[in-house]
Amino acid sequence: MEIVNLYLIAVFFMFISIGAIGWMMYHSHTRNREIMIQRDQIQELQIRTFEMEKLRSIAAAEEEQMRRIGRFLHDEVGGNLHVLLHVLEKSETRSEKETIEILEKASALTKKSIDSVRNTSQELVPYFLLNFGLTRTLQSMADEINDLPGIGVTYSESIEWSPEQLPQETIIQLYRLIQEVHSNILRHAKPTEIKIHLATTPQAISIELSHNGVGISQSEYIQLLQTGKSQGLKNIDYRATLLQARVRYIRHENVSIIDVSIDKSNLQLLPTTPLV
Repeated sequence: MEIVNLYLIAVFFMFISIGAIGWMMYHSHTRNREIMIQRDQIQELQIRTFEMEKLRSIAAAEEEQMRRIGRFLHDEVGGNLHVLLHVLEKSETRSEKETIEILEKASALTKKSIDSVRNTSQELVPYFLLNFGLTRTLQSMADEINDLPGIGVTYSESIEWSPEQLPQETIIQLYRLIQEVHSNILRHAKPTEIKIHLATTPQAISIELSHNGVGISQSEYIQLLQTGKSQGLKNIDYRATLLQARVRYIRHENVSIIDVSIDKSNLQLLPTTPLV
């Protein structure tokens, strides 16, 4: 009888143990599932936040562009046209010699307005880039800055395959990214010397901008992105994301470097001109 009782007690405790283990496993599974759901929700929230930041960045860039166009039309073109109208009206009662001088002034104002419209048009649609390609456009960018006092820009390249093999949209986005990096350097680094180097290899395409101004490190670049204090850096990050490009900020004692590169695996070349 005692053996039977002991057996029953053993079976009872065994069932209790199995039940306890089962409950613990169920509770652990439920808890893990809750953690996974919470993790997924956090990731989804982070993705939504990132997407919202990108949309805000795009909207801010577009709004700034519209304001710039508005200021340009009002101040530059509008001002030139008012002066031009005034100059032409004065010519009606002037002598032949004075009329010639007035017409010369009118011609100069007209040329200035045409140049202003051309420059703004280039900002909106990069016709030079579309007609002459990335390498000549980067060279032109360097030449334009060289016309400014107090700063020198040099352009160099090492080409194993032509960047013009890239789809047009990729070329435009890459050019806009380099424009943003370049203008960021001019605004904040205050350099006296900038070097632009374009390189294509069987592995990648890269554009390196080095300067002797005030630079930042990669960790500072990431920190500024996270704090959202720099609209320019947010635009750079957004365009780099579109292109699946890497942007690296390197600061040395006498020179700072911003390297933009896109791996071959992320490049979609035109089918008629395969990558070497």
